[in-house]
Amino acid sequence: MTAADFLRLVSPMLILGLAAGCSGDDTDAPADTATPDSMAASPLVQVRKPPPGLDIDRSTAVGQVVDEQGRLGWYPHEGGLMRYRVDIRFGLEPDTMPDGWHFGRVSAVATDSNNHVFVFQRGDVADGYGNSRVVKFDAYGNFIKAWGVPGTDPGEFDLVHSIAVDSQGDVYVSDRENNRIQIFDSEGNLLRIWTHLGSTQSIYITPDDQVWLITHRDNVEGVAYGSLAGRIMRVDIDSGEILGAMESPGHWIDVSHTGEIFIGSLTGNVFKWYGDWLDSSEAAQAERREAR
Repeated sequence: MTAADFLRLVSPMLILGLAAGCSGDDTDAPADTATPDSMAASPLVQVRKPPPGLDIDRSTAVGQVVDEQGRLGWYPHEGGLMRYRVDIRFGLEPDTMPDGWHFGRVSAVATDSNNHVFVFQRGDVADGYGNSRVVKFDAYGNFIKAWGVPGTDPGEFDLVHSIAVDSQGDVYVSDRENNRIQIFDSEGNLLRIWTHLGSTQSIYITPDDQVWLITHRDNVEGVAYGSLAGRIMRVDIDSGEILGAMESPGHWIDVSHTGEIFIGSLTGNVFKWYGDWLDSSEAAQAERREAR
């Protein structure tokens, strides 16, 4: 059986007993109760573990992951697996920092046009969690206006954790504890809300309007795992469609003008992701070299 044969076999299958499991009824629905119409209408498509030795082409394994207890998971990789390698000790190698210096809890990272990397270390002092509003200033630091109050309704916030502005001046606000991104025009008028991207830690928009996120599935995962869980996502700016995703810890994201992805992590790391990928044999050889 090939990977394509396996996907054709499992993709049409529904999780028949999902509703019964949610209601507390342990009775499994018979397989012949599903009609073609109901199968076509259901968004829940089962993706099961393949037989031993069979690899799945994850770029075509679409559909919501559902386990045998009917519990929902994330898609294998939304928009397809992005292929990057990572330097998990960026800035920590010998002779790169003064004696006695270390990153500590890295809250943010940024790059400039010369590929200089600026790392913000969280200290004792901070007001980032004190308000539920967006404040607008002019280029000289003069106050212009503010919008937002605590709450869950549209235009309200529960922990504004990151802000980015696109080339049209629209403002993308990570409303982190409400598990959404709210998008406003430059005057604070609400344009639309994205609720499918989880609890977003950080948003970065490149000059050509590529939207990048570091996000968790929800705010509970963010608290439970700290900076360890999470995903990097690239998102279409018009539709919000996820174009690619990969696992990564992180609290802040920046994309350099040459395409490297820098992640600031509360674990005391800056992760540098760069566009390179190993095939299976190369990965195995690299692991053996690291083990020596």
